[in-house]
Amino acid sequence: MMKCIAYRKTILAALAILVVTNLSFNVADAQTNNMLLSDTTIHSTLLSNGTSIIAYSTKVTNRGSNEIDSVELRVDVRSLTIQQGILDSKISSLSSSVVDTYNILTIVLASPLLVDEMVDIDFTIRTDDLQEQYGTCPDTGLCLYNMIFYVRPIQEFRNFTFIVNLPVHAILVNDSTPIFPETHSNFTDGRTLGFSWFTDQLLPGQEKVYILKYGQLMTTAVSNTPADSTAWILLSLLVGGVSVIIIERIPKLVLKLRNQKMPVVVGITQHENKVLRLLQRKGGS
Repeated sequence: MMKCIAYRKTILAALAILVVTNLSFNVADAQTNNMLLSDTTIHSTLLSNGTSIIAYSTKVTNRGSNEIDSVELRVDVRSLTIQQGILDSKISSLSSSVVDTYNILTIVLASPLLVDEMVDIDFTIRTDDLQEQYGTCPDTGLCLYNMIFYVRPIQEFRNFTFIVNLPVHAILVNDSTPIFPETHSNFTDGRTLGFSWFTDQLLPGQEKVYILKYGQLMTTAVSNTPADSTAWILLSLLVGGVSVIIIERIPKLVLKLRNQKMPVVVGITQHENKVLRLLQRKGGS
């Protein structure tokens, strides 16, 4: 009997914890769902070293019945570093927390966002998770890369634009589907290729994925020539030049004296005579 009572108390306590937890989640979800993110732009710049810089820009509108003191945004990368955050020209508090395979960015507002009010949010992050090398192409000398980026909003997106700039001098690979989905526009600044996608509306729970396959030239280490090697090269060129001059001046005479032990040549300088003696000793011409 005592065991049964203790078991019931344990069950009731567990149920109470679940109820409180669900209530807290519902409050947070309600606040999140009462936000509208419009004119949202995510601009990802891929760097040649594998790092990516992602700039977020959006307008947050409070559509709920209560004021809002913070904004949460989902970023589908495993690791990130916050570079910069600006909230209506005021420095705001930004922090990130890892949840499974993505991050939740929490932006604490400088002042509460009232009902039907809007605030502009801009921030920049860095991550090493977007670019992944999957092979090489010996025929073209390219390293082959994938860029895969997911967008899974926890608020409604309207007028959403996603932009990607490939690394400098990178090109799309010759593949059946080097880019997915089909872009709305492409552009270039002469050094990088850019691609843009536009979506009218993206609801919480919906998903968009963007894939690019591209190649970069393999980097080759350039070794610096040591000072002594440089001097040796210069000396070799100098000696070669002098030898050419001598041979041009006395080609027939050098051939005649190849087998002489002590050649005597008339009409050349003492230095040229020493060079001829050296050639004779080495068995050359």
